Amino acid sequence: MTRLPRPFRLVAALGAASLLHTPLALAADVTVTVPSGGGFVVKGSGGAPERFRVQDSGEVTVPSLGTAAPNTSLTCFDGPTGRLGPCAAGIGSGATGPTGATGATGPAGATGAAGPAGATGPAGATGATGASGTGATGATGATGATGATGATGATGATGPAGATGADSTVPGPTGPQGIQGIQGLQGVPGPTGATGATGATGATGVSGTGTVTLTTYSTNGSWLYADHTPPANTGDVELTATCASGKTLVTGGCRITAGRGGSYFEGGYPSAIDQWTCQYSVFNDLSAEAYAVCQ
Repeated sequence: MTRLPRPFRLVAALGAASLLHTPLALAADVTVTVPSGGGFVVKGSGGAPERFRVQDSGEVTVPSLGTAAPNTSLTCFDGPTGRLGPCAAGIGSGATGPTGATGATGPAGATGAAGPAGATGPAGATGATGASGTGATGATGATGATGATGATGATGATGPAGATGADSTVPGPTGPQGIQGIQGLQGVPGPTGATGATGATGATGVSGTGTVTLTTYSTNGSWLYADHTPPANTGDVELTATCASGKTLVTGGCRITAGRGGSYFEGGYPSAIDQWTCQYSVFNDLSAEAYAVCQ
């Protein structure tokens, strides 16, 4: 079947023309014979405009069809008979054509002006200090065997003792100090004992592979008085520096950073495996510091 425009008004006009030319009581066809070169015309009220035309050539026109309200259904006709009716399924929807070639890319647009630089953000927080690595302490080498003790040399002979004078019953006057006598001859040394054999040297211990990192920790202390007069019996005070967790003490030290007469340092000592303590006597103003060197 051949597809035509949707002449819905054509169907209505044909029906109206049939009613005008057919007696109500008869069911026979109404035949209109158009003159040669003429046509059958249906006009609107008032005689204009044309609503429908059938030419002698068989051409059918509906002049107002182009301005009619659009519809959604297609109208088709049968070729041999010219009968109008709805289109069969699939009529009016052809196969999709191939995709057209992609057009050429247009020229790039001009580069826009650079925007102003943004404000500098605040500096990030400083990360925590990493833990200090502590290498393992190498094993202590074995102690070599002690060599044999050499024999003791013979003791030289003792000279004879001088005779003891008789005791006086009356103390005599103290005489003047006599001149120093000539130094006596040195006695003959006794023979030197034989030297003992040297003991065998012990094997060298295996060297440790770790490294040792030392870190110093300090503690400050102050005993200062507004009128430079301390309370009674201030006496001894202690100031202790402590290693960080997991570290052990290697050595330590003490220091007086500021002081006045009467206050003094008494000494320092390891008070624990991770502490060094300094001791002071405070009898006036004193500022001091204790150090712990740890690994």
